[in-house]
Amino acid sequence: METEKILCEFLELIPGRNSCIINKVSGKKLIINSKFYSEPARSIYFNPRFPVIRGALTHPTKVTAYRLNKEKFGFDVYLKRLFNTINLEMDQVCLTQHQIIRLVEKRPKFIEDPNTRTLFLIKGERSFIVACARPKFHHFDDPIELTPLDIRDVIYTERTDIHVVIPQLVT
Repeated sequence: METEKILCEFLELIPGRNSCIINKVSGKKLIINSKFYSEPARSIYFNPRFPVIRGALTHPTKVTAYRLNKEKFGFDVYLKRLFNTINLEMDQVCLTQHQIIRLVEKRPKFIEDPNTRTLFLIKGERSFIVACARPKFHHFDDPIELTPLDIRDVIYTERTDIHVVIPQLVT
């Protein structure tokens, strides 16, 4: 898989901070059991047990961060539409929960832009889940919310930027 090709007409590489390596992980850690978990504002739609599936052992993984071009995509970002426009199979866009925890722990500057939400896709038991990370220095300390992709969830981007992190296997 080659992330340098055009993945989506709405996503642009972020100059100076476009990729890093997540070292191998066991896949055992879950976001909802980590210090980074934040209860979604609309928790009525979300059962925290739903995404509780452990990932497998992963090899070192290169991840690339892209910025959503709001002028091309629109200011109301429907998560399902966003991930469906990426020119890869949904499974290829996914990270494990443990990989996301490792990235936030070891490379926090990778997601620390003010007024930015960084999105990751996770394969759930029956569907896909979006992990939305926000900088720690915002109004709360737990920066990751989880939302099922099949919910018609929208992020209003008038005052915030959207980054999407997509993996590439390091050989």
